[in-house]
Amino acid sequence: MQAISVTSEQPEKAMEFLNLVNTDKYLRNLIDSGIEGTHYEKIDENTIKDLPRQTDSYDMATFSLGNTFLTYLKENEPADKWEQFEKFNAEATNAPLLGFHFDDSNVKTELAAVKNVKEEFMSALYTGSVDPEEFVPEAVEKMNKAGLDVVIEEAQKQLDEWLANQE
Repeated sequence: MQAISVTSEQPEKAMEFLNLVNTDKYLRNLIDSGIEGTHYEKIDENTIKDLPRQTDSYDMATFSLGNTFLTYLKENEPADKWEQFEKFNAEATNAPLLGFHFDDSNVKTELAAVKNVKEEFMSALYTGSVDPEEFVPEAVEKMNKAGLDVVIEEAQKQLDEWLANQE
């Protein structure tokens, strides 16, 4: 997800840059892989091999910025990688609850209480520092007392109403 801050001093330039990151193959690969001959070498027109890491190495999460379909293939990736992605994307279906938004205004008190219970148990359970056989039932009991069932009931009511209004 990319955005231009409302405090940007040059939003037009920022937009120009975002447009280039999504349309200019050279810039997109420069950001993603670094400088040819320094950070990678080309095997062929669309495939690269990373060079041994230096202190100025590039290690960007490729998916996080710009049009990934412009990026070079790595030497171990299939030549038809982007065609496979396009096919996969074209065959994708929407999640059945896409567009549903839960309005928590009727259960704010219960949600706050459930959150407090979650905070009480989360760290110990997530780190494995307590016996889950003992602590999970205690957490569930406290969440139920805090009003989790009321939250679930409200969410289900809203979901049922929403589903009834879908085509």
